[in-house]
Amino acid sequence: MGLFYSALEKATQNAEAGSEPQAPAGDWKQAEVRDLAGFPLPQAPPAATAATEVVTEPASLDPHSLSLVANHAGIAKEQYRILRTRLLEAIATQGLRTLLITSATAAEGKTIVSANLALQFSSLKEGRVLLIDADLRRAGLSESLRPQPTRGLGEYLRGESDWESLLLQVDPWLSVLPAVHSRTEGAELLTSQRLPELLQQARTRFDLVLVDGAPVGPIADSRVLARAVDASVLVVRAGCTNFTAVEEAAALLRPGLLGCVLNGAKLTKARYGYGYSYIEDETAQEVAGGGTRA
Repeated sequence: MGLFYSALEKATQNAEAGSEPQAPAGDWKQAEVRDLAGFPLPQAPPAATAATEVVTEPASLDPHSLSLVANHAGIAKEQYRILRTRLLEAIATQGLRTLLITSATAAEGKTIVSANLALQFSSLKEGRVLLIDADLRRAGLSESLRPQPTRGLGEYLRGESDWESLLLQVDPWLSVLPAVHSRTEGAELLTSQRLPELLQQARTRFDLVLVDGAPVGPIADSRVLARAVDASVLVVRAGCTNFTAVEEAAALLRPGLLGCVLNGAKLTKARYGYGYSYIEDETAQEVAGGGTRA
């Protein structure tokens, strides 16, 4: 791995030298060509060797569903970048490669957080990202892919296909392993030995693997996934999730729980140490809400 480390290393070197790179001027499009340290990013992924080449087909995330943050500036995008930075720190210090994104209950925004985090990581152009739809009972992430997949993770876990042939490539840095919903055999499929084999193989081909799992409270699926990944992130929707449910979900995810993402919080004004203030609009509130913590 190591590709995602370079942005943090550059930032650390600048801090030790007592200087900071200038923040990119202009809008977010200009910021996409610079890393967290303010240095220019490479514009093309490293060439894949024959041994690690992944079979992919063109795909896109529906802009009206999962990639909402790509169409909005301000607080939503800033909060995803803050969350990305905190996760980069954990990746660098703890050597994490596979992360589960889940929630205590349904409708808390875990799939939107998963998709937008994947887009934020791939926008760094520092390493290859794999996003896995492991919510086999709903497959909400895969429903927002265009074209709609007809095969996915379930077919691999049943031994009907190799996982590389199921990949959909969103951009040169981001691939998605979709799913087709299966209401009855989610936990049974995920307990297959093929799941840890998939994650182990994905580590050799991708720099970061994000797994969108089912809610951890009502069903066993994400409890199985939490034992297979390096760490977990719990998405909590402000004003929606029962405190007891959050406590119980956090207990089920420990000891690998990195922290929580607060989603949908109402913030009319947020101030930052650099003298900027942001007014959150309704769309941004629905996507990322207020604070993020991981």
